[in-house]
Amino acid sequence: MTTTNSALVLARQIEQEYGVLGGMQLQKLVYYSEVWAQVLGGSLFADPIEAWRDGPVVRDVWVYRRYGGISISEPELSPLRRTLLDAVIPFYSRKSGTDLSAQTHAEAPWKDAYAKGVNTPIERIAIRRFYARQALLTPDQVPDLPDIRAFRPSAEDIVHQAKDISGKWERTLTILGS
Repeated sequence: MTTTNSALVLARQIEQEYGVLGGMQLQKLVYYSEVWAQVLGGSLFADPIEAWRDGPVVRDVWVYRRYGGISISEPELSPLRRTLLDAVIPFYSRKSGTDLSAQTHAEAPWKDAYAKGVNTPIERIAIRRFYARQALLTPDQVPDLPDIRAFRPSAEDIVHQAKDISGKWERTLTILGS
């Protein structure tokens, strides 16, 4: 089940609204969208971001691009989500998936997670710290971000994310209990 706060829904919105070229580029655009949402104090999805060989990957998005067949209906972009994506996607989509992968390989959140092992989740706190510092030290090398006060998660967003996480834990505990 996908919700409006899943990486898969975000990926479909990016594909439909911005015309992404390939799977690797889509993965990196999903990643950088979440990166800058995190820096602004919010989040676009709760799915884990893993350090794969080719850079950060959200497994559900990889499965969708690899195998297709997932039918979901995406809600329209909220004004806040559109504002963030309108800053992030044009900034990064000028680069190919391969170039974006190389860029993530040079950045600490992926490097540190990958050093622990392939497919290790990248910690959200590492993302926030690294990219917030990057925004302060090299503002000309980051997207022109919206006002931070506008990007606070709504109560509805928090409830959706809590339900997503709760559902994942419930399934995990059921599997472990059997």
